[in-house]
Amino acid sequence: MTVWKSNLPEWSILIRRRMPSDIPGVLRLFDRLLVALGVALVLTTGGVALLSQKDGGGEQSASASQVEGPVSKEGRVGIKAFKYMPAAVTVKAGSKVTFVNDDTADHTATSTAGGAFDTDRIEKGKSGSITLRKPGSFDYICAYHPFMKGKIRVVR
Repeated sequence: MTVWKSNLPEWSILIRRRMPSDIPGVLRLFDRLLVALGVALVLTTGGVALLSQKDGGGEQSASASQVEGPVSKEGRVGIKAFKYMPAAVTVKAGSKVTFVNDDTADHTATSTAGGAFDTDRIEKGKSGSITLRKPGSFDYICAYHPFMKGKIRVVR
């Protein structure tokens, strides 16, 4: 092994011997590793979001048969796994509908037609209520997660 002579102190020679000679190459490899980890994180997050959505297209919608369900004096809609459960309820005019957030994130129940109702933010573990006085069919979404959809049918 050839000993390199230098005016530098002996400890700096030891450091040079232990460092790779191709530092730019090592840095390029490190950069590629960081990019690969970032891409993996994005793909994993997107995959989890897609799997948590309903109907394959990422939209949770209420079918006509769900809306025609039993009429109740008070409606209760649970929120879990980024879905409204049930996705559709039928209540009598003047009834209260309560949204219970059992999910890991904050949500809303916001009417998609002309501001008929909005629960504002419902924190995880809390609930919010609305009262609908006029008959009709009201579609709603979560303002934070617009792929979450539901429907309230109000009858006399």
